[in-house]
Amino acid sequence: MIKNRPNLIRKNKILIFLAGATALILFLFFLIQQFTSEVNWNLFDFIIASGLLFGAGLALTFSYIIYCLRATIFLIVELS
Repeated sequence: MIKNRPNLIRKNKILIFLAGATALILFLFFLIQQFTSEVNWNLFDFIIASGLLFGAGLALTFSYIIYCLRATIFLIVELS
């Protein structure tokens, strides 16, 4: 078994981090909305923004995992 493979997805730590970061960013927008009239979001806007933020985080995470796996496979092939 490859030891350098990222195992954060298996432990769900990265998913919890992504959900927390998404919630924190949306909470900041919610707080800003309370103090200014320039940000006027409804529930639909928050749902769409959460999907976009979480989806972007997942895409970056999976691209990092694929990059690490390809680099590891390349090293295994190169060393054998």
